[in-house]
Amino acid sequence: MTEQIQNTTIKTEKHTKIMIIIFLFISIPLFYYSVTLHKEYKVSDTVIAKITGIAVNQNSDIQIKYEYRYDNQKYKSECIKHAEQVNNIKVGEKREIRINTKAPSDVMPYVKEIDAIFPFAFTAFVFATFAILLWYLYVKK
Repeated sequence: MTEQIQNTTIKTEKHTKIMIIIFLFISIPLFYYSVTLHKEYKVSDTVIAKITGIAVNQNSDIQIKYEYRYDNQKYKSECIKHAEQVNNIKVGEKREIRINTKAPSDVMPYVKEIDAIFPFAFTAFVFATFAILLWYLYVKK
């Protein structure tokens, strides 16, 4: 009986260590991507753009064409957004968009940095927290 309990405990510890490694392998790239997104938003700026075209692609994503000025130059760009990101837009309407200042023709998908980064950073935090919690509960005794 005691031998069975020991074998089960050893198997549980092995499985727990594997889960910790998996959680860390998931959280590290997500955290890195969050930092990368933050760096991109750090060198971005908001501009007022005129919507010049709206189309829906095969995946029901909305392709929006913009026209705007930045540093006294006129740009035309397009951005693909999910349907739930867009509320009652019309051609000719003016909207605030965020662009990359190093490449002003690149429109960023979100105006607010927190909207872009939060899902990835939070998921990374949750996986890292689970890994630490498992380590404290089952490995560190």
